[in-house]
Amino acid sequence: MRCSSEADLDEFETGVYVCRWPNGDFSLVTANTRREALVALDEWGGAHPTQLFPLDSCMVDFRLNDQGEIELEQFEEETERFVWETCYPELHTFLSSVLPEDCGEYPAEVKELIRQAVQHERTRLWGNQPECPQAKTEIGRTLQKRLRTVGPVADYYVEEMANRILESTDDKGGKPN
Repeated sequence: MRCSSEADLDEFETGVYVCRWPNGDFSLVTANTRREALVALDEWGGAHPTQLFPLDSCMVDFRLNDQGEIELEQFEEETERFVWETCYPELHTFLSSVLPEDCGEYPAEVKELIRQAVQHERTRLWGNQPECPQAKTEIGRTLQKRLRTVGPVADYYVEEMANRILESTDDKGGKPN
């Protein structure tokens, strides 16, 4: 995984990012920069910049089931390959090498091996978590602690608030508050 510098967080890459969470889940997010992706993902949890991977092509198909719920139907081939190789490389290697394609129902012992491989993939990143990036300012670090987020997200909110303050005017000659 590439470790992003602070400057890299604000460079446009693709507009779509995959976030591989430490618990084995992944999320797709559209954003103009890694920092914007981190801010959006903060709704669900504090993502580390090294957990974000730019996705060059993304196509996902959903369907409406009979209970009125939206379900994932399928990923386009390139998107699916990227997710497997980026988010679940060990599970992908295992499934590709051990399981024949379209073999129907797997025997119980194969299902157990798959279950173990999935469990391994869900926990393999737990012990190797990068240190949470710290906010650049004291107020950012305070905000980071209170929001339980990563530094780049706290920095984003501090900068947004500073810009609002500087752009606001009062009745004293139009100078910033």
